[in-house]
Amino acid sequence: MRIFSLLFLCGWMLLIIWFSAQPAAQSKDMSGMVVQALVNMVTALLPVAQSVKEQQMLIQYLHSMVRKAAHGANYFVLGVLAYQTFRLNTGIKKQGWLAGVILFCAAFAALDELHQVYVPGRSGELRDVMIDSGSAIVGILLCWAIGRGKG
Repeated sequence: MRIFSLLFLCGWMLLIIWFSAQPAAQSKDMSGMVVQALVNMVTALLPVAQSVKEQQMLIQYLHSMVRKAAHGANYFVLGVLAYQTFRLNTGIKKQGWLAGVILFCAAFAALDELHQVYVPGRSGELRDVMIDSGSAIVGILLCWAIGRGKG
């Protein structure tokens, strides 16, 4: 079980790095498909967003939300996987590894944003580090609450 938790964590980290390594145009196209599906659904349900201007505003808003939600989801999962890996693979007392897993996820989020600075059309954003770290902490705290001190 220990090796599997470590492999899943490393695999997830590689997936995050792969997403971050995509140039801006490619990343925008990927999230754009999700946004277009949402726009089609919203405009079908709410006929108020029918003008071209309204649809463009909706697309901009949804694009930002989809991208931030993807950040949050990726790092929530990272937090859960990191929690389990640290819990299973460290001999440190719970208080030590709990702080360690939070710092690990926050450091990874910061390094990931730094990495994006070197990807064409991408940038590193402190706001994204905060979203990523906060999402990982939510995953970590959820695991902790479910486990109630197991470890």
